[in-house]
Amino acid sequence: MSNELVVQEQEREITPEIWAMLNSIVASTSQSTMRREMDAKKLLFAYENNLNLNLAFNGGLYVTPNGRMEVEGIVIRSKIETTKDYHLKIDRQDNTGCELSLWRIADETWPVVLYDKDAKNGDWVLYGQVSFTENDAKLAGLIGGNKDTYKKYPSDMYLNRATSRLYKRYLSSLFNGVPVYVRGEIQGTDFNNGDFIEGEIVQMTLADLQTKYSIEDILSANDGKIPSTEKEILAVDRKLGGESDD
Repeated sequence: MSNELVVQEQEREITPEIWAMLNSIVASTSQSTMRREMDAKKLLFAYENNLNLNLAFNGGLYVTPNGRMEVEGIVIRSKIETTKDYHLKIDRQDNTGCELSLWRIADETWPVVLYDKDAKNGDWVLYGQVSFTENDAKLAGLIGGNKDTYKKYPSDMYLNRATSRLYKRYLSSLFNGVPVYVRGEIQGTDFNNGDFIEGEIVQMTLADLQTKYSIEDILSANDGKIPSTEKEILAVDRKLGGESDD
């Protein structure tokens, strides 16, 4: 990958030029049509969330057969740690569970008195705490049968699930409001060595749209954003094709 893939600490705007660059990257690294579609979705997600774009190809981001996005726990924790004024602290991590706390610097932008009535601007304040334990894993059906991941790596598994729980409860806007799950949380499977994993049939892709309309028209029909789901893609096609959504 070139230096174009280095994360920039600024809002990333999707322009026709950027879209062309991302499509070029996907075309040069992905072999099959289905693989290109999944890689394009991961690449767009990484770009829009200021993540290293290499995560789309080298592990870290995954697309499940039903189109959901899964992210490695370490990527979520890194994203939290690089979010201004927040700090994630591991209070306990062992083979029986994990406890995490989220800390935030007090300032005038949030009602800190609700969390610590004595805090002053600039102080670190406890914002929230979560845990994920062996009992949680049992209740979720993650332990037992042929599911031996928790037997081999219990500490890591508890940490990842606790990470997902913390981000959803206290930093829901971390990924621009897009629902994100920790790797394996919804039992999704990404592509493996280019092989297609059975899932929902995709009726139309971004590549299909580009063969029919210009990039400018597609962006205009989707409020200036690249359509990232099949529903959005079909809606753009109907709009540009003059069909009603009804």
